[in-house]
Amino acid sequence: MTRGDGTQNVITGPIVNIGHEQWFHTRFLTGRRKGMGDNMTDSSTVFRFLLDNRFCPDDIPGHMDAGIYALFAGSPRCLPGVVQPQDGLLYIGQSGNLAGRNHFRMESTGFSSPRRSLGALLKSELQLVAEPRSTGRSPVNYRNYRFGGEGETRLSKWMKQNLMCANCPLDSDVQGMEKQFIKKCEPPLNLTGWRNPQKGTIRNLRAVCREEAKLVWSAFVASPSGLRPAATDP
Repeated sequence: MTRGDGTQNVITGPIVNIGHEQWFHTRFLTGRRKGMGDNMTDSSTVFRFLLDNRFCPDDIPGHMDAGIYALFAGSPRCLPGVVQPQDGLLYIGQSGNLAGRNHFRMESTGFSSPRRSLGALLKSELQLVAEPRSTGRSPVNYRNYRFGGEGETRLSKWMKQNLMCANCPLDSDVQGMEKQFIKKCEPPLNLTGWRNPQKGTIRNLRAVCREEAKLVWSAFVASPSGLRPAATDP
């Protein structure tokens, strides 16, 4: 959170407590204690930094640098249909401009893979209706769907209430570090880069959204006027 003097108050403890039991632990550091060795030192340091610097969405520092970012669950059962790791890590990504890659403030889910997965999982709960991300005739517009009506607003509000984010600027090998983290941390919303046992379920739910958006896209392509039907909430 932001303190009165304008500086950032970094969250350094557990996100939540379950009774008297602290919720998360650091899997990388646990692995090192079990003898994974010094070859994990760099990634362990970065992951420790991410864990110790989780922010509420409105308080995310505006790093202009390249680096790694992570999305964490704010409670152990906030996301239906997903088995969450104990540290709450849901997604790992990388960007050449961390300040510009803010999934909480995006106006369109069509440009955010984790938002598409979250929306698919929360479709019924948030009454989301999928539509193409733009009026273009390319099939990529329904494959990378967004949510119509007030759906994007509802999804963003849910994310801000239930998720946290952390950024870690890096000087080099950002893509290599991302691949390493995905493989070692196994975030459930990363559908590539590791043998994700929940991938099939999430992809099936995304396919439901994709087919819903395809119906709108097909009507648009067939329309002589080329106008997309107006999106409505259910």
